Amino acid sequence: MTTQGQPVGYWGDLSGGGKPATQSNLSRRPIFIASTEDFNGLPALQFDGVDDDIVSMLNINASAISNLTVMMIYRQITCKVNGGLWGHDDGSWDRFQLLNFSGTGNNNIASSNTSVNVKGMNTNETMIYTAVLKNGVQNGSFVYVNGLSDSASGLPAFTSWEGSGQSLFTLANISPGNNYRGHIMIGEVLVFDCALTEIERQNAETYLHDKWLGLPGRMSVAAGSILDLGGESHSVTFVTGDGIVSNGLLTVAEALCPAGNGTIGLMKVANVSLTGTLSVDIANDGTCDQMQCTGNLGLSGLTLQIADLTSLNKSARYTVATATGTITGTFVSCNLPLDWHIRYDENQVVFYYSRPGTLVEIQ
Repeated sequence: MTTQGQPVGYWGDLSGGGKPATQSNLSRRPIFIASTEDFNGLPALQFDGVDDDIVSMLNINASAISNLTVMMIYRQITCKVNGGLWGHDDGSWDRFQLLNFSGTGNNNIASSNTSVNVKGMNTNETMIYTAVLKNGVQNGSFVYVNGLSDSASGLPAFTSWEGSGQSLFTLANISPGNNYRGHIMIGEVLVFDCALTEIERQNAETYLHDKWLGLPGRMSVAAGSILDLGGESHSVTFVTGDGIVSNGLLTVAEALCPAGNGTIGLMKVANVSLTGTLSVDIANDGTCDQMQCTGNLGLSGLTLQIADLTSLNKSARYTVATATGTITGTFVSCNLPLDWHIRYDENQVVFYYSRPGTLVEIQ
């Protein structure tokens, strides 16, 4: 699907489970948006809030999937009274109703033949919504909005109950063809046939955040390859690897991590200005991650972060940067403990331990 504004009657299931979302009625099909700033420039489906919806072939009744997690990236365009985000309705608050139910601020999810209010959704910002549902387990279900489940965002523990209602999962509605429709934009939907653990949920939400909300890119530059910035300024989330970063200005939101977390290696740079955190793994023998520069190297945009301070060897000297040219500037800051020092030479940077005291040189 590549044509902006084209009606969409089929939304594929990338898991291979063969459960796509479909809409055979042309008038009810959402519109394909090829690129939107609100979704990191990625494509999305836009539902008009009048009669658009798409129905998945996935059976989410408790008899088919007892415990499950639904996760999606979405944006509410305008608040619609009785506007649905997703649903599964048996007429008596089955577990999957989620609506702007009676006006601004009332975003409800089903709970034991009634509903409870989900906080933090009355906004048109792009959001990550997650429901972790354990069928019939007292206070076993949770709702998260942008990773939070508290009194202001999401919904702390509640009881979710599944009746024998609609079997199919509906997007932008609470059941196929009814009048509870949402004026929303959806980028991606994830459905798991279990209640995810905290770590599993956080990992999946990190994936959605990095793809749809965060800065673009977690870059792995393999040995022998080059990340050529083309003489321009670029911002990415994370950079790792033994390859070469060159030719431009690079801002890294999380970390520059040579060789990868837990692995010691080199990060090679050439003709590049770097801003971000240089995360360095170390070993007791004095080896450590190293930035190796061809030409001159400026450090004034970088923060030095030692990944594991407990591995520091007070008898060792760690070389963290070298350059064939001149090293200028100093790290913005570092997390080295007391009595650890950084020495900046013309073409290398080392850190080492030195006990406090006075050094007397006898000649």
